[in-house]
Amino acid sequence: MRNGQERGGPPSIVEVARAAGVSTATAGRVLGGYGQTSAASRTKVEEAAQRLGYRPNGLARSLIHGSTETVGVIVTDIGNSFFASAVRAVTDVVRAAGYEILLANTDSDPAAEQRALTVMWEKRVDGLIIAPQGPGTAERLRTMAEAGLPTVLLDRPLAALPQVDQVTINNTACARSAVNHLTRLGHRRIAVVSEAARELDRLRDKPVRDGDDERPSAARLVGYLAALRRASVEPDPALVVHSPYDRDAAERAVRRLLRKNPDVTALFCTDNVLSSGAVAALQSSGRSCPEEISLVGFDDQDWTTLVHPRLTVVRQPRRELGTAAGRRLLERMAERARSRAGTTATGHDDGSADGPVAAQDAGHRHPATDRPAGERIVLRGRLIIRDSTGPAPRSAEPVGTAAEAAAGATARPAREAARPAREPAGPAREADGPARGSAEPGRGSSGPASETARPAREADGPADEPAGAAHGSSGRARETARPAGETAPAHGPAGSAQAAAEPGREPARPAPDAAAPGRGLAGPGAGRRGAGSPVEEESA
Repeated sequence: MRNGQERGGPPSIVEVARAAGVSTATAGRVLGGYGQTSAASRTKVEEAAQRLGYRPNGLARSLIHGSTETVGVIVTDIGNSFFASAVRAVTDVVRAAGYEILLANTDSDPAAEQRALTVMWEKRVDGLIIAPQGPGTAERLRTMAEAGLPTVLLDRPLAALPQVDQVTINNTACARSAVNHLTRLGHRRIAVVSEAARELDRLRDKPVRDGDDERPSAARLVGYLAALRRASVEPDPALVVHSPYDRDAAERAVRRLLRKNPDVTALFCTDNVLSSGAVAALQSSGRSCPEEISLVGFDDQDWTTLVHPRLTVVRQPRRELGTAAGRRLLERMAERARSRAGTTATGHDDGSADGPVAAQDAGHRHPATDRPAGERIVLRGRLIIRDSTGPAPRSAEPVGTAAEAAAGATARPAREAARPAREPAGPAREADGPARGSAEPGRGSSGPASETARPAREADGPADEPAGAAHGSSGRARETARPAGETAPAHGPAGSAQAAAEPGREPARPAPDAAAPGRGLAGPGAGRRGAGSPVEEESA
């Protein structure tokens, strides 16, 4: 008898059956893990399979068991540490449940995204987590979603697919909190660098409550505009700067901005790639930060504390996003398995399909009318105030801000003393290193505590909304609320919680160290502060 190695291929079930002295059907039941066989036959088959080096056919087993034990994950830039952290968290969650991931990167290219979706379907993944390339993803994904493939959107919503679950952060409120911080420091000429800048006319009058229906860059631009309106500052289109998702392009855009608008005193960037480009532009501009220009970035990456001055940022709960997406997908996959088991029990055919189109009529898929509406899970980001933001230069102050700047511009206006629950009064202070939030109740994380964020109610939900989870369609959120005015605990040198700041006031910060002559921000390690320099933290 020739085994698989002698004929140049892996051994088949037929060869295992011959070697074991049993029928092919018996060998198939043992190796496929279904049906019943005697203990003696099972031992013979297992020994023959091991001796011949037999490996089961994964696709054949998936047709029998209805599962490939794989989850597809598609992101736009796996090289970005935001997605790397989120994907790591997804992997940890689904692997603990017995699944492995198939990962695809699209570089925000629609054609690459379509190829990735096709591969995921052909590999018959049990579920899919995807960070959409853009609004066009809805049509590319629709057929698979309507065919019943459990799907969760990561970081980016798609209003055109309300039946799909979405896990995002409160982008609009985060951006508004960042720009509010700048206006409280007396800044009025505040520029923004955004991929969505060319949509300014469309977004200018968009209600804040609808901001998070947009993709992240657009939602953050809505928050920027809302903060300016709150401070009675008319948005200047010349200060809304477009840049693609590219560090070098962002650097060039900020250089042009500063040449054409030398009166700009503050800059807000809507993602970490644009933030790194802005830092490079300020380093070569000759303007000191924050004495002449303040800078706020988005996403608390490692490098943001290695530049001097350290960067004020909005911290995203990166790992928590991945954890929540992975858990939600497992829930949907379990629901689908129960439904399929019920369908099989009632005698419906458990057929298979060759692709998205054929799958619409496959008996093992849910009809669209039988599926519940998708759920939106919104996690809360946090503003981490470090050294790159300071009072507006006196020459740029409008009437009425001089006294505030002279006092360090750290006193929050009295009119903000009673703030709604979505913006707790008074940030927390941490004496050593970045501030740390608490993990979402009931949702653990495998990530470091410094990245943990507390989910919250929708940014503009009513202040008296009851705490707890609310399940509903894509337009609603499942979030945990905190009482108005409650401040997240921060850990001091001994790990004990510091007292919350006085409502309506921010704790004073020592003046930032002077930047190196002729440079906006210095490189890693240059003139860094000691470990005890304070960091303020504020929920968005």
